[in-house]
Amino acid sequence: MTALDEARAHLAKAREFLTAAELDLDLDLFNVATSNAVISGINAKDATCLRLTGTTGKSGAARGRGLDRTSRRGAEAIGRCRRPPPASR
Repeated sequence: MTALDEARAHLAKAREFLTAAELDLDLDLFNVATSNAVISGINAKDATCLRLTGTTGKSGAARGRGLDRTSRRGAEAIGRCRRPPPASR
């Protein structure tokens, strides 16, 4: 299986979990919806990383390195992801 094939498989999983999250919300199943949304996001991240770098970068040391090298925009995005969110008011 090529990296592009793997990316497409992760994207399909992301869509499936997102659909499940939306259905769970309609049923007021908030914890289940949150879990499905998180899994969707993880699969979307894997699809993006595979498409851009050919790897998911799942090891702690490698996480984000491939995107840093991909482009200036990729490096900026990784930098934003590593910063803590602003304090809520």
